[in-house]
Amino acid sequence: MKKIIIILTVILLLVGGGAGAYFFLSKGKDKDKKGSEEINVEELKALVVDIPVDTYTLAGMGQYAKISLSIQAKDAEAKEEATYRTPEIRAMLVKELSTKTSFELRGGRGFDTLQKLVEENVKSQIKTGEIESVNITTLQLQN
Repeated sequence: MKKIIIILTVILLLVGGGAGAYFFLSKGKDKDKKGSEEINVEELKALVVDIPVDTYTLAGMGQYAKISLSIQAKDAEAKEEATYRTPEIRAMLVKELSTKTSFELRGGRGFDTLQKLVEENVKSQIKTGEIESVNITTLQLQN
């Protein structure tokens, strides 16, 4: 009986020691990952082009939309081109929004449709690099 207790105690100590070593060693790796994530966040911030809020006339009489965009480029060339093409992106917004009413843009479905339309148009305009995402950061509708 004493042999079984000694064997179980040794097994528990080995398992406990192994688990402790695993957690101790894996914490060091997590710190390394966090450091690299911070660098990546800074790099990502450097590749964002913000198009500030502007007011656009909608199809309905007396209807307006205030919209701002955030364009996430994958590289510096794409960011530079997106910055250069900001007037063309705004012109695309004028054209697309002039065919929409505030009713069509309301709610989740309207927002998602507009988001997809804007993203497709922006990505098609950028030729030298690649755009990761285009986000509508402000959408205010007025009747």
